[in-house]
Amino acid sequence: MKIVNKTLSILLIICLTVALIPHEFLNVVSAEGKDNESEVLLLPEEQEDIKIELNEELVSELNTSNSEELEVEVTEVSNETIVVETDYDDNLEQVNFETVFNLDSENIKLQAEYIDEDGKTYYEDYSVEVIEINDDSYIFNFINLKTKEETIVDSTQIQASAVPVFVYFVGAQIVRITIQKIGKKAVLKIGKKVFQQKSKDAAKKATTNFKNFSTKAGGKDINFTKAKMQHILQNHHPNYWTGKSGKSMFDPKLNVNDVKNIVTNTINSNKTKIGNALKKGESINVYKTINGVKYRVHIAKNGYVSTAHPVK
Repeated sequence: MKIVNKTLSILLIICLTVALIPHEFLNVVSAEGKDNESEVLLLPEEQEDIKIELNEELVSELNTSNSEELEVEVTEVSNETIVVETDYDDNLEQVNFETVFNLDSENIKLQAEYIDEDGKTYYEDYSVEVIEINDDSYIFNFINLKTKEETIVDSTQIQASAVPVFVYFVGAQIVRITIQKIGKKAVLKIGKKVFQQKSKDAAKKATTNFKNFSTKAGGKDINFTKAKMQHILQNHHPNYWTGKSGKSMFDPKLNVNDVKNIVTNTINSNKTKIGNALKKGESINVYKTINGVKYRVHIAKNGYVSTAHPVK
């Protein structure tokens, strides 16, 4: 049935778009354990911005404003779901479906209603499993929730005519804009507290009075500079976080001096290991558990601290 091919084609590519969103945009691991899990979120205004821009791109790329056959609209964007509604009507066949992506569980559900050229109406509910995805191909398993029938759809085996070229634009634009918007509008949530990303100036102001730390180990110099403290704060402290995802976070209650003390205490407790590594011209990771949290400090082979953070 021609309309089935069209329906699956559009559904498949839209499913692909959310499946490709990197998980690191949605989750950031905290060092404080399950009770303090953290995640990257979007404020309500950012969610609305994404919805508006996605829809603008869809209209632009698919030229739906000049089409009487196809309408595709992102109707909801939140921290839990993305909803895309699609209507197709070529005067012979009609299809209407809603695709819901659950970002927490990674489930993809869709409800479809289509009317064939004989006027017969079909209603179908599907769950979509992502079996394989890479840059130029994908394999999905469509599970009919009523009949439990499973249909494997492999993009490498679909005839070109069955997948309209414009469908690829839908996927490409949703992926690009969603990733860009989430990256630029990220918010960090730890427990019940929400932290907006900051500019680099926040960490610079916080370290105005920071004094460089120097010590020796095995006759080798070890240095912890203001620049590296700023780097640590920008990447691993919620109050100075600049938006880069996938990083473990210090407890937001810790101030700059607390973080400095964690770094220097870890160094002082591992001087023998550090000295031996530096004598060999090697970098080294050293660890110390403080107040129940394990921390990692990386010393470069030149003896300078390069980074420090809680261990995930």
